[in-house]
Amino acid sequence: MRHTISKNVYSEFESLILSLDEEQVKQVSDFVKGVFFCEVTDDAMSPLIDCGDMVQVRRPFDTSSGSIAAVLLDGDMLLRKIARGESWLELHAENPAYETMRFEGEDVSRVSVLGVVEKIIKQA
Repeated sequence: MRHTISKNVYSEFESLILSLDEEQVKQVSDFVKGVFFCEVTDDAMSPLIDCGDMVQVRRPFDTSSGSIAAVLLDGDMLLRKIARGESWLELHAENPAYETMRFEGEDVSRVSVLGVVEKIIKQA
């Protein structure tokens, strides 16, 4: 089962500020280019990241094994833990209801890492 992380992706130049509380608005002013936000719309990373939470993603990124990253897979944006080897890549969900996705050889090119999750903004 695969779900898209978000229908809403916000860069630092869009009006995301309107949907954040006062404390988060102050934090937005500290962000630099290369940061974007996503509203999570599935439970693949639950209980760590829940549906409705916002995540702050930073580019450029270090995609070492174990990093939680926003990735594009066949046009869908997902949040997953990355595991990688010399010629393979795996995407792991925290929620055991989601299967691990493994890509080997040329299939690795189906996955584009957009950035690493730096902060989780829990829903109120």
